[in-house]
Order: sequence, then C-alpha cells, then structure tokens
Amino acid sequence: MIKKAKVLREECLPEFQTSIDLMPVENKIYVDKIMAIAERISDAIKRQGGKHEAEISKILSGRQNLTIRSICKIEAILDEKIISIAL
Repeated sequence: MIKKAKVLREECLPEFQTSIDLMPVENKIYVDKIMAIAERISDAIKRQGGKHEAEISKILSGRQNLTIRSICKIEAILDEKIISIAL
C-alpha cells in the first residue's frame, strides 16, 4: 500500500523554501531524479491497472535509496523501462 504524503502547511512554506535554497546542488539534482523515477514507476503501475503495486512496494519497502538492482527488478516486473542511459 502506498502511504499518503504529509501535507505541507502554508505557514511552513517559507522555512521549507529556505531549506531548499540552502541545499547543495547535488542534493537538488538527486531529488529531481528520484522524483522523476518515482513518477515513472507510478505511471507504469497505473498503465497496468495496479496489478503489480504490492510486489513493487515489497521491493521498495525498507530502502532509503533506490538502487540500480531494485530499479532493474521493477523494470522486469513491469516489463517496461524506467530509466534509460545513452551508451
């Protein structure tokens, strides 16, 4: 089951924006990429009618970071590319 995201209260936005502004560039790049990967996984699950959601959730549970191996497992389950690299 996918957990519901916490809602950011409007009065917290200036503090949140300040923390983003102070974040190192590599962290901003990481967040952008991880969010794009998460969106791709979510879209792929939706296209398949959610039939693999539990299996993918099990792979991702307990992990702080996606690994190449976990992304490959998800790609195999969904039979769909999540990330691609130009060689």
